[in-house]
Amino acid sequence: GVPLVQRTTRSVRLTEAGERLFAAARPALDELQAALSAVGELGTEPRGTLRLHVAGAAAGFLDGEAIAGFLAAHPQVRLDVLVSDEPSD
Repeated sequence: GVPLVQRTTRSVRLTEAGERLFAAARPALDELQAALSAVGELGTEPRGTLRLHVAGAAAGFLDGEAIAGFLAAHPQVRLDVLVSDEPSD
């Protein structure tokens, strides 16, 4: 119920209430920005465990050089390969 900005045809400025609200909210906004940045950094590089379950007959088709290149390009990825003819979950 309180105006936060005063707008004219030439400018927009905060009212006293707007300045108070902005000053009070600024620390929370800074923390939110820091949290979003921290989470955003997690998504820039693949990480975690990549599990491959390969049937024994198809294991010969795995390209060791391609796998080594992938792992070198993505050092935070761990590869877990299971060669088995048993059904996988």
